[in-house]
Amino acid sequence: QTIMTELWAENIGRYRTNMAAAQDRARGTMESHGVKITDITPAQATEVRNRMLKEQEAVAKEMRVSPDIQKLLGQDVV
Repeated sequence: QTIMTELWAENIGRYRTNMAAAQDRARGTMESHGVKITDITPAQATEVRNRMLKEQEAVAKEMRVSPDIQKLLGQDVV
C-alpha cells in the first residue's frame, strides 16, 4: 500500500496533465465531427450537484448500497 501511495503521489501531476490533454483532443475530435458542446458555469454545476444530492439517499437505497458504503463514499467525495 505504501508503494502504491508513493507511486501515485509522485505521478499524479503527470497523470492529470496527460488526461487533460486527452480530454482536449477528444473534444476537438468531437467538434470537428459537428458535435456541439455546451459548457456550464461553476454556479450551474453547483446547482445541479445540489439537486442530485437531494436524491442520493433514495438512489442508493434503490441500488441497495449499504449505509456503511454510502458513509465511506461521502467521506471521500465531499
